[in-house]
Amino acid sequence: MDKKYQIFVSSTYEDLKEERDQAIKAILEMGHIPVGMEMFSAADEEQWQLIARQIEATDYYVIIVGHRYGSETPEGISYTEKEFDYAKTCGVPTLGFVIDDKAAWPADRIDKESKKKNKLDKFKGKVKSKLVQFWSTKEDLHGKISISLIKSMSINPRIGWARADEIVSLDMTKEITRLSSENSKLRNENQELKNKQQEAVDEVREALNILNSNERTLKIRENASFEGADKHTRTLLELFLAAAPNLISENSTEGVAQNIIIIGRSGRSIQNT
Repeated sequence: MDKKYQIFVSSTYEDLKEERDQAIKAILEMGHIPVGMEMFSAADEEQWQLIARQIEATDYYVIIVGHRYGSETPEGISYTEKEFDYAKTCGVPTLGFVIDDKAAWPADRIDKESKKKNKLDKFKGKVKSKLVQFWSTKEDLHGKISISLIKSMSINPRIGWARADEIVSLDMTKEITRLSSENSKLRNENQELKNKQQEAVDEVREALNILNSNERTLKIRENASFEGADKHTRTLLELFLAAAPNLISENSTEGVAQNIIIIGRSGRSIQNT
């Protein structure tokens, strides 16, 4: 499946336009989806909500830092730093690219105000708290972004995006495989139950046939003497069927005898099964 990653590119804007273009170009050349603050107006709180949602949905976050701190929120933090902090809060992997202090840079793109410079230094320290790349030119930045993203995607692959038809096809394949396996398991279990049931039926049938093939002669008397007692020949099965129903409630010996007398005198017979 051809997976594409959404990559958010963050930086100050006016001083790093060309560098941002190179970052976006590198991402597009890799076949992924660049997203950046230039699509929105970060000074608008409603637009910031849109930016926040984009960061939440992004797979990797690229931060490019030059020599400017950038425009600030009412709280006194730059929008670039606000984006960076939010990406970290969301757990999005961040890739930092900080300009080399020795690199040649136009003076009109460097903060002169001490307050801004202090905030920038602290922000750079925050970005450099993790492994970063130092760049000196936009071409240098282009290559380092490409290499860093490739490494990050290999080490820390994310959810990414894919064509709907590919996802549906993959999901359907997985579901069909799961259902097929489950169906096969249920068929085997059902067959095992049938086999056990058949074995039980065969055992009962065999026992009944044994009982039905063995006869006993009964003497049923009306008084204390067996002289003149009636003789009746019955199978063991007939005798069992006569006594068994009342054995459930712990029939007495006399009760069992009465049940046998009834079947003995009735003349009924049981056919082989």
